[in-house]
Amino acid sequence: MIEAIGLALVTGTVCGLINGIILVKFPELSSMIVTLATQIIFRGIAQIILETNSVGGFPSWFLQKSQPAKSAKWSRMP
Repeated sequence: MIEAIGLALVTGTVCGLINGIILVKFPELSSMIVTLATQIIFRGIAQIILETNSVGGFPSWFLQKSQPAKSAKWSRMP
């Protein structure tokens, strides 16, 4: 799990660095447009790498944590 977190941090840093380099080389481009464009590119690369084996589903303990407690009074409308 630690390796996956480290890999995710490194991948995010590299992607952010690519965004920064593009913005420095082309200052006339809007940062929002560059970010959205690279997001589409990175998502396409991820789909090519993962094919149909994308990560999905959550462990049962996670799903239990996301459900409100049966005794939660805030979950009911008065």
